[in-house]
Amino acid sequence: MSQATVNPHLLGRRPDDERDTECVPPTDPRASAVSIDPERRSGVPCFAGTRVPIHDLFDYLAEGEPLESFLESFPSVSREQARKVLLLAEDRLFDGLSAK
Repeated sequence: MSQATVNPHLLGRRPDDERDTECVPPTDPRASAVSIDPERRSGVPCFAGTRVPIHDLFDYLAEGEPLESFLESFPSVSREQARKVLLLAEDRLFDGLSAK
């Protein structure tokens, strides 16, 4: 009697020959917005769950485009993800700076 093979993805696991290359661990608070995977887009930081590079958001804004325009162009990116990325950038920009 042969046993049926169960797809590991259905059990929430990866097959042994498929390794997880994501660099942002799921426990990282940035994981809901940011994904960095050397196997996807050569490791360029993307919005989590998409192939949309985060730098595209900054390119849109630098060209004077509103956030709404970016979100319409990239419907796979949620408003919350874009907002979180902007807040992360703001935090990084002002990290360590204090009023003197």
